[in-house]
Amino acid sequence: MACRYEYTEKARMDLNKILNYITVDLANSLATQKFMLKLDEVIEEICLFPKSGKWVENKYLPSNIIRKKLVKIIYIYLMKKKMY
Repeated sequence: MACRYEYTEKARMDLNKILNYITVDLANSLATQKFMLKLDEVIEEICLFPKSGKWVENKYLPSNIIRKKLVKIIYIYLMKKKMY
């Protein structure tokens, strides 16, 4: 992978809840694996094409700082972190 990324604590918790729901509540470990593969594909795409994804339009956020990408039926939100 050509870039480095990290999840916020909230994103990690949300991802764990989603995976737990699919694996335990729906008893579908194959769907969990497919979801994780798709998530990895989307992250790789973001790394290769950092300007991909739609800008999030929200009057409470400064413009053009957060993008969103669809993974199956779930949006992931991303923001470029400044490297010092």
